[in-house]
Amino acid sequence: MWPGVAVLGVMFISTLLMTLVMLVIWNLPWPLVLLFLTIFGSIEGVYFTAVLNKVPQGGWVPFGFAAFFLFISLTWSYGRQKKCKYEMNHMISLDNLGALLSSAGMQRVPGICFFYTDLVDGVPPIISHYVKNVRTLHQVLIFTTFRFIPVKTVSPEERFLVGQMGFKGVYRCVARYGYLDVIDCEGDKFKNQAIQSLQSYLESEDHMELSTVQISNGTSSDLHYQSIENPLDMYDPEDLVELQSATGHDAVHVVGKITVRTSSSTGWLGRIAINKIYAVLRLICRSAIKELQIPPANYLEVGMLYEV
Repeated sequence: MWPGVAVLGVMFISTLLMTLVMLVIWNLPWPLVLLFLTIFGSIEGVYFTAVLNKVPQGGWVPFGFAAFFLFISLTWSYGRQKKCKYEMNHMISLDNLGALLSSAGMQRVPGICFFYTDLVDGVPPIISHYVKNVRTLHQVLIFTTFRFIPVKTVSPEERFLVGQMGFKGVYRCVARYGYLDVIDCEGDKFKNQAIQSLQSYLESEDHMELSTVQISNGTSSDLHYQSIENPLDMYDPEDLVELQSATGHDAVHVVGKITVRTSSSTGWLGRIAINKIYAVLRLICRSAIKELQIPPANYLEVGMLYEV
């Protein structure tokens, strides 16, 4: 039954698309288009009705599974949208980041700190939460984002998109993977690759703003990935010296342990979706950061509540 529904669904969608082509592209008279839709729609409707007669005989089972997985997918998508919207609305501007870096009592310690975030542009709100509670930042900060893009594979030379964020010792790193790529990060491999990309960037003496980067996927089509950065305008050789000095210390990896909760104004359906189902899905879904195999001594989770 299920293959029959899929085939007939494709046929009916094709008929509707052909109807649009006849109206918009070919500019045929609407009576002729209506006649076409009536004839073919009636034929497909008869076959579809015949397939639906099998529902009481057990055909409801695949529909039930499909509805269940559709509900899970929609709930996950809804929760992710709410989380991303919160981060976009509460992300820290570069001016506020500068104020945090220069605030009284702020201590800068030697070493490198990787802050993992889903934001490609801007500073995640968890950095403010971290600074207010820890009152310490490392000599070099790297805001790191994983992006899985719709290409087969990304070559190692194009894996990392790096740039400065307008302040000394503050960088952005976007690690890009295709759908056939495997995150191979045994030991300090990921850290070393990211640092090597930053060193190459600083040694190039080219601090122009990062713009569109073309990624070949091994076929005739290419993907254009837009980077958003605010690099420094002037090349400073001390940046490279500072980065090399920081690599002599152990790197710290900071990950946000985000709890998403609904506000009092959210309806009962939204509360169930976010507070119950999405919370469970976040627990059972494996993050890409887990693939980095970060030693526990260098791994730090910072809890924060998002009220969406």
